[in-house]
Amino acid sequence: MIARAGRPSWAREIITGGLASLLVALSNAASPVMGLAVAGGAAVLCIGLFSPAALVLAWIGAGPTLSTWLDVNVGPLPNLTPDRALLLVLLSVTALRWLRRPWTRLPLGRIEQLMVCFLVVAAASAIAGGGTRQTNLAVMSASSGSLKLDLVFLTLSYGLPFLAFFLTKNLLQDERHVRWLLRTFIAVGVFVAMTGILQYYTGITIFMPTRMEVIHEGRATGTMTSAPEFGLVVGIPLLIALICFLRSRYVPERLPLAAVILFMGVAIVLSKTRTIWVGIVVGLAVAALYERGLRRRLAAVAITAALAGAAAWPFVANSEFITGRVMDMTPVYNRVINTATAVNMFVHSPLVGFGFGRYTYDSEKWDYITGVGGVSPYYGFAAGVPHNEYMHVLVLLGLMGSIPYGAILVLAWRMAARHYRTRFDLAGPRRDLALMFLSAFGLYLATALTVDAFAFGYASIQIYALAGALEGLRVREAVVA
Repeated sequence: MIARAGRPSWAREIITGGLASLLVALSNAASPVMGLAVAGGAAVLCIGLFSPAALVLAWIGAGPTLSTWLDVNVGPLPNLTPDRALLLVLLSVTALRWLRRPWTRLPLGRIEQLMVCFLVVAAASAIAGGGTRQTNLAVMSASSGSLKLDLVFLTLSYGLPFLAFFLTKNLLQDERHVRWLLRTFIAVGVFVAMTGILQYYTGITIFMPTRMEVIHEGRATGTMTSAPEFGLVVGIPLLIALICFLRSRYVPERLPLAAVILFMGVAIVLSKTRTIWVGIVVGLAVAALYERGLRRRLAAVAITAALAGAAAWPFVANSEFITGRVMDMTPVYNRVINTATAVNMFVHSPLVGFGFGRYTYDSEKWDYITGVGGVSPYYGFAAGVPHNEYMHVLVLLGLMGSIPYGAILVLAWRMAARHYRTRFDLAGPRRDLALMFLSAFGLYLATALTVDAFAFGYASIQIYALAGALEGLRVREAVVA
């Protein structure tokens, strides 16, 4: 009773203090923009103190929607972006919360222990290497790398996604939070899809990344730097929306879901990325494998899509979209040669790899490039990565790093599959969350066979956030039981 009586007073103090901070910031700022920035920071801090779950959802949503094109130069420090600012506040608030109430933090599980192991091995490998350097002989240019760049690469590619797992596991505490997480993902997918469609059809570039170079022209990339990353960031919410649509029985829910599914589907087609298309099919197949009730509906969707494709084929067979992209074999040859090269590199250094670094593969591959059959080794010259996430980790860290990394993926899959099979509330959001994660994870793992998932930090954050939310619900359920 005492705790319940004190909570409203605590909430009133936060709200009162927040409003006062907003007024002071707006009245004393040197400029309206600075005032709004300070006021916004105060508002975020108040929200974080009152609801860390809302703050973690804002962090997940801000990354792919705002942070690639909206940033501020702060001198020698890294550029300040919305997601970085939110993460800084989130970590501060969470640390303060756990110092005051340490029992609210869930114990570390095997997945988190493996994540720490992988990060320690990768950081030690990077430090031992002293920093990698890009030497792309295909373009006869060289750009300097550094140990700092390698550690930043480790943080963005693996550290932040693992952190998303840890935060969502601890801060998303009930089914209401899960529903908001799914809504956040769908909203992100719709926004990023909208930016890609606008960019593709109108040439609007306001949402394109400002700090990074877009590497794919003539394809929808939206707020991302590449078409595969764009496809993943939109594809994961698409699968979530599809499963929500197929499991829902309410027309008011299904109509808007159908609209956003169509919208995101168009964006994925415009990305012109075959691996994403195949990954979507794999994700749906995984959903059908675990959920028998979806098989007929997904079969109907597949048959409808096949018939529509067959009917449209005579009109599009000679289009640039088909001949210039769908039938283009150059990317396939590129992946064949780079996978063979990565295998050759792994054979020559199987235990510890060639050292973790942003440019390790690019600088070390030249003595190991090999042809396969009638495919020329030339197709591997321009690539800075092997376009295969699993082979890339083997090249960088050998078995020492690949074993914990592979164990993370296996345990995440087993955790979701077991949770799905042991839940008996067939319409419950926890079981739905497990199915959505398995489907999205199928897309992610299939895509990683032909692209380097390390470069797609925002998509990795989405995947590990889903896994963390599911793991948190599982642990709390076990404690209650």
